[in-house]
Amino acid sequence: MTAKETDRKLVELIEKFYVDIVDDFKEAELVIINESKFSSMFKHKDYDRNIKKLRSCKKKCIVMSTDDIKVAEGDKLKANLLNNFERTRFAFNNLCDAYIQLQLSLKNKAEGTKKVSYKEYREIYDRVRTAKENLNIQLKDLDIDYTDYTVDDDPYNFL
Repeated sequence: MTAKETDRKLVELIEKFYVDIVDDFKEAELVIINESKFSSMFKHKDYDRNIKKLRSCKKKCIVMSTDDIKVAEGDKLKANLLNNFERTRFAFNNLCDAYIQLQLSLKNKAEGTKKVSYKEYREIYDRVRTAKENLNIQLKDLDIDYTDYTVDDDPYNFL
């Protein structure tokens, strides 16, 4: 692969991550949040659907490969972008795992198959919150590096 092709592939992977994976996750998260509201307390929740969607998002993220993307020595911008992309993917997978664990616990409690104490629920919920905060930090760093990498140095280039 030429340098231009690897540059294009990295940009396409990051865009695919944002558009296909993060957006799907946001949809799943919105469903989960809406099901958690007080107004839907007595409505049936489809935990299996939520878990399936979260696992699908995680799987799509895992299969993304950056193995064939080479970074030339001294190309700090590309190295930082690739490194931040990998850290963001790791943080995303951690968040998916935490949400899946939360949904499984709620499902088990709803079905009566396993008792989940408030303390256990709170610990799992705190893991979700921490994982989400970490992902948001990683996404911010990735956004900055992605912008630096893709934007031309000349701010008046559009004129």
